[in-house]
Amino acid sequence: MDGGRAADSAGRRSLLLLRVSHLLPHHPQVRLAEDQPCTGRRGHRRPADGLGGPRHSAVGHPSPGSRRRTLVRQAEEHWEDDVRRFHRMFRHSTDTELVVLVGNHDIGFHYEMDWFKLQRFEKVFNASSTRIVTKKGVNFLLVNSVALHGDGCPICQSVEKELIKLSRDLNCSLQNSQSGSRVMDSCEGSQLYPPTPPIMLQHYPLFRVSDAGCTGQDAAPPEDRHLLFREKYDVLSKEASQRLLQWFKPRLILSGHTHSGCEVLHDNKYPEISVPSFSWRNRNNPSFILASVSPGSYALSKCFLPEESTVIGVYCSAGACLLLLLLAHCLWMKGLLQCLSLCLLGKHKSL
Repeated sequence: MDGGRAADSAGRRSLLLLRVSHLLPHHPQVRLAEDQPCTGRRGHRRPADGLGGPRHSAVGHPSPGSRRRTLVRQAEEHWEDDVRRFHRMFRHSTDTELVVLVGNHDIGFHYEMDWFKLQRFEKVFNASSTRIVTKKGVNFLLVNSVALHGDGCPICQSVEKELIKLSRDLNCSLQNSQSGSRVMDSCEGSQLYPPTPPIMLQHYPLFRVSDAGCTGQDAAPPEDRHLLFREKYDVLSKEASQRLLQWFKPRLILSGHTHSGCEVLHDNKYPEISVPSFSWRNRNNPSFILASVSPGSYALSKCFLPEESTVIGVYCSAGACLLLLLLAHCLWMKGLLQCLSLCLLGKHKSL
């Protein structure tokens, strides 16, 4: 959700839901030795030569290990620069809570994802990548969709385990509200949430074949709408999408990743809205969604930023006008100087 805001009048706080991905450039991913990609096993750091000094392949040439440490340091500097830029772009008052949703530009695509990048993200934004945020009786389910490949990788197993637990908690909350104060045996020890279906927020959209059915001024260009999406890259797989729908039965799904807007109805009852990119880097007309949400209903408004082409046109027009004014001013000054010189010359001749 690129900019949904729900007022919380009880605590004079509001909820601002944002997604980091595609707001920040995708820098080359660098992994630490003990943090291999999600699909691989954890590796081991090679020992250094001698008494722990750096390994050198030739005199005057840094070893692969030192070059690698330099790349890691540069990657960390890029990450810190991006985080600072993000906070500058989305600076907010103290009565607004910032909630950030993880995407592939934060922890890499699935084959790039590792524990180091995931924990770095969670540490910076002080929150787990998969969790439920509850405000004024509304459950917002934040899903780490990068880890839903279903290939049994360690991070995928951890995320799926957490999703199963959250699904159980939500279902038990619904059952508990229907059965009164009596807690069912199968729900013993579960955490109770407001008994309402969640609003699901995730970076990758649920499975759809293409954007052929998408319309609107923020939809993909007509020539791109019939391009087939790749499962686990452009959209989630069919299996992962069906599991999420069966586990949570969300009343609304908000997603991103494709840079274009789209509205889809899954199984004729689960609406999904893909929010277009918020950045001029990805589209000419970026936008965000302003949401007003209650436990029983929601209303969405799409807010467009100025088009990049319009801003560039205004700058060019303003520059051209300034240039014309400067030229006119120079011509006027030149005429004034000529007039003064003639007047002075006439007076000199009369003397």
